[in-house]
Amino acid sequence: LFINGNTTFWKGGESSPHALMKGDDLMIKALAPRGLALRVWSNLTRVKGRVIRVEKNRYVLRVSDLHTPQAELMLEVSERTIYEDAMTGNLKGKSDGAISEGDYLDAIGEQISEGLQATLVYLYHAQRAISRPGTVPQVLGTAQLEPFGPYCTYTYSGYASWFNCSTGAGRCETCNTSRSDQAAWPALDTCGCCSPSCCDCSKGCKDQIYLWCGKDVNVLDLCQGWSRTVYIADCGPCQKANCAGCSPETCGRQCSDCRGYVGAVIDLTRPTFAYFYDPASRGCFSCDVQVTVLCP
Repeated sequence: LFINGNTTFWKGGESSPHALMKGDDLMIKALAPRGLALRVWSNLTRVKGRVIRVEKNRYVLRVSDLHTPQAELMLEVSERTIYEDAMTGNLKGKSDGAISEGDYLDAIGEQISEGLQATLVYLYHAQRAISRPGTVPQVLGTAQLEPFGPYCTYTYSGYASWFNCSTGAGRCETCNTSRSDQAAWPALDTCGCCSPSCCDCSKGCKDQIYLWCGKDVNVLDLCQGWSRTVYIADCGPCQKANCAGCSPETCGRQCSDCRGYVGAVIDLTRPTFAYFYDPASRGCFSCDVQVTVLCP
């Protein structure tokens, strides 16, 4: 890649190439592979969490995801930080004390050693708690913020298996062998059966929530610690053959790896499985699968 006078740079805000340092992570928009760089972002990251403490020019957030379960993170702000009220869409240049403990922030900015230097902050007020035993580790949103929320995050523990899905095939007809981010989900239809025409294959086993074609979920490999966001392209795996329409059942099966988790919770396309392991040498790995949706 090369740059010229039209290339723009971002590092915690509009910047110059001189601000870039060795070790910075870059995201680049270019005209073509190894062509002219049009836009360069440095150390760009995004965090979501609830404010547990307000300090001068910064907030302490409690975040919870697959990588940082219930961790605290420092969110720094400056005069150039932009705030957007998630309910009204109003923008303002300063928070003016409008952010309080208990508020939920969705922030984009530059990753720094202390946490995040925010450029844009989406602000959600007056959070309310929602509980659903055993499946909801975190809660976002308020009753007043729909359709922005409330959001519930579900985590399912089991193992990931793999399957072949040719380009243009699958329940969603979106499988593509050149992609390594596609998967099958066992609950797409509320029909009570698991068959070629009815995808209700988790009932009576993991009881996973119903999703839809193209929905994103996060897969965390519990042996290596690798994770990947994947998108639903097909139906599977068969956890419970409640209508004798699928085989084999995976609800009671165990994966022979470092964790030995029981029950397949997601089925990855072969190229997606290959991101984690060689499909020729193994057929599963223990994982946590996390998905965030509007609360029921």
